[in-house]
Amino acid sequence: MKILITLASLDIGGAETHVAELASELNRRGYDIIVASGGGVYAEQLEKAGIKHYTVPLARRKISDMLTSRTLLKKIIRTEKPDIVHAHARIPAFIVSTLKKCCNFVFVTTVHGAFDTSFILRHLSGWGVKTLAVSEDLKNYLLENYDVKEENIYTSINGISSEKFNKNIDAGKVIKEFDLTDNANRICYVSRLSDGICSCAYMLIDEFTYIAKNVPNAQLLIVGGGEHFDALKEKADEVNNRIGRRAIILTGPRTDVNEVIATSSVCVGVSRAILEPMAMERLCIVAGDPGYIGIMTEDKLKTAIACNFTCRGCAPVNSRTMADDIISLFNLEHADAEKLRTFAGDVVLNHYSIDKMVSDNEQMYSDAMRQHGSDAAILGYYGYGNCGDDALLHAILKDIYAIRPYFSPTVLSYKPAITAQDYGVHSINRFDIFAVRKLFNKVKLFIAGGGSLIQDVTSTKSLLYYLYIIRLAKKKGVPVMLYGNGIGPINKPLNKKLAAKVLNTVDVITLRDYESLQLLESMGVTAPEIKITADPALSLTVGDTENAKQILKKYGLKNSEKFFCLSVRRWKNMGNAAKSFADICARISAQYGLTPVIVPMQYSKDMPVSREIAELAGCRSVLIDESLTADDILAILNLSEAAVTVRLHMLIFGTLLGVPVLGVDYDPKVSSFEKFAGLERCLTPDSLTNGTYVNIADEFFAKRSEIAQSIGERLPSFKDAARENARIAVELIEHER
Repeated sequence: MKILITLASLDIGGAETHVAELASELNRRGYDIIVASGGGVYAEQLEKAGIKHYTVPLARRKISDMLTSRTLLKKIIRTEKPDIVHAHARIPAFIVSTLKKCCNFVFVTTVHGAFDTSFILRHLSGWGVKTLAVSEDLKNYLLENYDVKEENIYTSINGISSEKFNKNIDAGKVIKEFDLTDNANRICYVSRLSDGICSCAYMLIDEFTYIAKNVPNAQLLIVGGGEHFDALKEKADEVNNRIGRRAIILTGPRTDVNEVIATSSVCVGVSRAILEPMAMERLCIVAGDPGYIGIMTEDKLKTAIACNFTCRGCAPVNSRTMADDIISLFNLEHADAEKLRTFAGDVVLNHYSIDKMVSDNEQMYSDAMRQHGSDAAILGYYGYGNCGDDALLHAILKDIYAIRPYFSPTVLSYKPAITAQDYGVHSINRFDIFAVRKLFNKVKLFIAGGGSLIQDVTSTKSLLYYLYIIRLAKKKGVPVMLYGNGIGPINKPLNKKLAAKVLNTVDVITLRDYESLQLLESMGVTAPEIKITADPALSLTVGDTENAKQILKKYGLKNSEKFFCLSVRRWKNMGNAAKSFADICARISAQYGLTPVIVPMQYSKDMPVSREIAELAGCRSVLIDESLTADDILAILNLSEAAVTVRLHMLIFGTLLGVPVLGVDYDPKVSSFEKFAGLERCLTPDSLTNGTYVNIADEFFAKRSEIAQSIGERLPSFKDAARENARIAVELIEHER
């Protein structure tokens, strides 16, 4: 994933350090990170880590600078083509929000502080499809002041690097640079020295004479830069002259803050500027312009966490109280001081790790990407209530997410609202051609997803629809992949010719069986890369079976009762096969003590024949009279001893679970899968009418343990082959960059 992070500057500051740490860790985790900012001390550090930085005047409110920034960002986005643009701070977020309609990217934001919402300033705030607040109080601020939905707000932390900030950091370089004395009782304060955020620096200088009278050889380091630096330096020089030694030192902005902290015993600050010394097990006072929490002790932790150590909503700082607290820390007994230091380190370790911060951002990115639907369009027989096809979609999504967690699909469905709800994806109506055309303007890949889409048994109209959508994708310049498909039957010569013409334009075809390959070759389809993989559903796994047990109990199956599954659909020229299935139920029940459980895979189409079989069976049976999810059917099948099925995906489900399944070859796709999976026994439509089904069923159930063992031996290779589909799809998506 390529991410463009925008922020006002990269000078010393809480938000700036947050971004520098976030960008570095994301880069280490393998993301392609780009940063655009007004520049600053961290820019060089990021570039040394291999992170590209663009200088854009995003810290300035002048209209001319904002227009310049917009022009530069637009050029950067069109050149770099990031998947996500992540804006930090008001001006970058507002400028990026104006580019959403002209550039294709996912927009997310992070809020580090409360903004002035008076007059027009309220409208200079742009929020992404997802927004991350670095504390609970900022989440509440967003809800109270802006039209941001709560479900789109993520709460995280200012993550602190335990590698960079730990108690064993060597301070030698800083001690030498500033000629610091070894026996000083040193106080460290870190902040940008800008309007509204550095009042504590003035207070510390004003109170330093008092502190020095009560703390022998006291010394104060003020770290940071900004427009108040010169005024603070002047005040510090006056105090130094008055007490006759170089006691207050202003270091200016630095990126080696950890080494400066390492020289000190007591630290004062807010947000990251206090969490960093806490990580290094220093004695800490939480104080800043927003307010005062005081000495970081266990009884104040809840208050500090609630405001993310910013002191927002706390009592104002009293300079003498702060000075007295500093003095008291230097006067602590050794054991009490050690206890406070250990507590401070544990707080950061348990609540403010950089791993958690980055993982929270990754979750936001993944959710935002999935909602955007810009990676791939996926089309199959989705939204019709068919468990087999629903399982295909589930498998495709699961396998691609496993390789590309932030995969961003849009599914073309007959019932897009249900598909979106069930799978957490963006979905549009498969017959809304205007929406499909618009979608093809932004996606990187079109997936014709599993099943037997290219066939004219259902109808010529169905075949023409799928071929049209493939042609439309290619016309829009979108790569096309047939994903684990079965091809055919295609009976009409004209349909074969048309299908061959269209399929020769696609990029990759992966197939679930060898017969499909033979059909393509006979039709003259040779241009695409063609590979035998496996049906995508073979990569599925069964989850908790508790709900399946409750369903079985609901329809009368006893807890100790052993059973086999039967799944039947009608087919052309089915004749009196329902009676044969009823006879199989009665025979297996009597001979093997297995209760038949009749399971509809597509409720609306399978229930009439299922009821007929139950009525004809002449033995105890259980009819599941409701629409089931693919997960429920997998779980029920996993609890069974075996299955007999007309439905292809019940056959596939049994194979992936290692459950012996006896298929009915009513359609070439069933026999093709049986050959692929090495299944030796099957029922045929003829056997169901001439009576030979009895011997086939008997032999199958008698040898079901051997069959299960044989399937189990080959199952790992089936699953690997099914997952190969996802690997190829991800390669196509990423190649399109």
